[in-house]
Amino acid sequence: MRFHFDLQFDGRVWPLLPPGRRASFGEAWIGPERLIEWIELWTGHVTPPRSTAERIAETSVRLARLDGFFRASFEVEPLETTRRLIAVRDELVAAGFDGATGSAEPEEPTILGQWRAIDAQVSPG
Repeated sequence: MRFHFDLQFDGRVWPLLPPGRRASFGEAWIGPERLIEWIELWTGHVTPPRSTAERIAETSVRLARLDGFFRASFEVEPLETTRRLIAVRDELVAAGFDGATGSAEPEEPTILGQWRAIDAQVSPG
């Protein structure tokens, strides 16, 4: 299997084939979400699939109960704010963020501390 990866390939992708080729077999055009799905499949850590819409719906309900750094944006556009927060969360997790600060909790909550509280309430995926 040959993979073509791009950060924008999680939606519908219409690959342009080189001249002379009319089809591709054994190739996949994938983005970050599909890459994770493939890795989970190969390592035996398959989780039930959850659509982006499901993640946004569940997370926005939880965000509505919180008063965090995102509040002003959330009140204007809750679904888009939630979508962007999920995208940032996914990037942090992909970069190794696990919610641990390595030190005692600060008196004033940080943005990462607030996100850790949100993340703890939402289903994995």
